[in-house]
Amino acid sequence: MARMIASLYTAALLALLTAPSRANIESAEQSWDDLVRATLSQSVQSIGSAHLHVDPYRIVRQGDPAQNMVGVTFDDGPSSFTDGAIEALALHDVQATFFMLGEKVVQDPAMARRVARRGHEIGNHTFSHRDYCTTEMLENPDREQIFRDEVEKTARAILDATGDSPALLRMPYGCAARWAESEAQGLGYTLVFWSVDAQDWKRPGTDAIEKEDLAAVRPGSIILLHDGGGDRSQTMAAIDNILSGLEQKGLRPVSISELMGRKSYLPRLASQR
Repeated sequence: MARMIASLYTAALLALLTAPSRANIESAEQSWDDLVRATLSQSVQSIGSAHLHVDPYRIVRQGDPAQNMVGVTFDDGPSSFTDGAIEALALHDVQATFFMLGEKVVQDPAMARRVARRGHEIGNHTFSHRDYCTTEMLENPDREQIFRDEVEKTARAILDATGDSPALLRMPYGCAARWAESEAQGLGYTLVFWSVDAQDWKRPGTDAIEKEDLAAVRPGSIILLHDGGGDRSQTMAAIDNILSGLEQKGLRPVSISELMGRKSYLPRLASQR
């Protein structure tokens, strides 16, 4: 119990130091003890499960703005549109990160392999794009096992297709449930979210996708696009102008690992334990 409390206290301190806006600071005159107490209390309430430790350094929401780089990511593939994405990226000599669904990799391992061979990074997006933040899932006593099974099935599918095991994971729908973040980190993953979303999955039109992304992007941003999950022809048509627009702004589009300047350690699959 003492070790658990110490770990929780450390996590709360890290959260306070790295993201003070989350500590619910009401006044600049608030004492340090009050800040720590507020952060610790918030950490306990937000975690709400037996998995108490979440490392804030392995949750990525943006990069260093001083580097003038922008992370480019694609979700929900591979699909018949993925090839269009990698060809558009090649025109600008850009490597991106593709968060793939395990069921799609199983259906089209050749496309996953092609993405990897073109120098792009592949991340885990779970197997079936289940929403882990629904009330039904939050109340499911088997949620941790369901989540682990989906993540590890996807890791195995990507490993079989490409020869590499993914080190990055993006939650479907951007779910930020603490229990799922803790489970993912326990499997060795760094979680990646995004900061720019033109909602291209709604198919608002190529011009709208381009304008929304370029208006919202800043140094260190992470752009969310989709190469799967439906008709992505509008997104494919927008990629070239988005990349050109980033370059005109003096921003270099890169993969997540390059944006962060480090490689995450690889997870061990259940079969390797």
